[in-house]
Amino acid sequence: MKRHILKTWGEAVRQLNETQAALSLDTPIKIILVYEDYYKAECLEELFRLDPEIVNDYNYWLMTINEFEMFFHTYKSNQELFFDIIVNKIELEHTQSHEGREMELLLSQKGISENLYIQESEIIQQYQRIEELVRSISNN
Repeated sequence: MKRHILKTWGEAVRQLNETQAALSLDTPIKIILVYEDYYKAECLEELFRLDPEIVNDYNYWLMTINEFEMFFHTYKSNQELFFDIIVNKIELEHTQSHEGREMELLLSQKGISENLYIQESEIIQQYQRIEELVRSISNN
C-alpha cells in the first residue's frame, strides 16, 4: 500500500506541481484521480507523511472518476451549487477535517447521489448494446 501511494500519488503530485509552476498558477485545485473507490480523501495525508519532500499545500483533492464525473456534471446543471461545493471542499481540506472530505459525501449532502453524466452521455446504453451484441454472437 505504501509503495502504491508513494509511486502513484507521489507521481501525480509532482506532475501537478510542475503544471502549477509551468502555468504560473498561485493556488490551483489539484485533483488526483483514482480508479479505486475504497480510499478516503483523508488517505492522501499518508503520502505527505511517507515522503516529507512533498509539501501539502492543502489544495490536493483525492477523487474517484465517478466522483469527478458527478462533480463536473453538477457544473453543467447548477453552477451555483458547483461553486458552493468547491468552497466547502477547500475549507475541509485546509482544516484537514476528519469528518469526511470525499466528494461523494459532499455531493450527497447536497442531494446528488447518482452519476447523471453516465446516464446523459448514454454510456450505460452503449455498454448494454455491446453486451447484447456479444451475447448474441456467443449464442450462435
